[in-house]
Amino acid sequence: MTELGFISLLPAGLASNSILFATSYNDHSLNVLSLNGSSLSVLSRSYECGSEPTWLTVNYEKSALYCLNEGWAGNASITSYQVDEAGRNVKAIQVLPTLKSPIASTLFGPQDEDLAIAY
Repeated sequence: MTELGFISLLPAGLASNSILFATSYNDHSLNVLSLNGSSLSVLSRSYECGSEPTWLTVNYEKSALYCLNEGWAGNASITSYQVDEAGRNVKAIQVLPTLKSPIASTLFGPQDEDLAIAY
């Protein structure tokens, strides 16, 4: 069974189609998906997040996406991505190794410019 974690980039009410981000344990990918009505299609895929990509956090102001990799085999990490203007593609910017498996994150600070991570 493929496990997917979804996060919407664009609220459904603002556009006729929505861009979604999903991680998959099955093929270790971060997927950019388009949801148009009842049709779901893959726009792009990235494998830089690691072996167990889980939690996703989006910073809309900076067009950034953060992907947490639980890395059960000892290679846990956080990957930052730049999201293109249309939200259709992501480019890995930096991979930071972590000592433990991160499980959730959220933005905080005066302009949501900091990332808090739960282990």
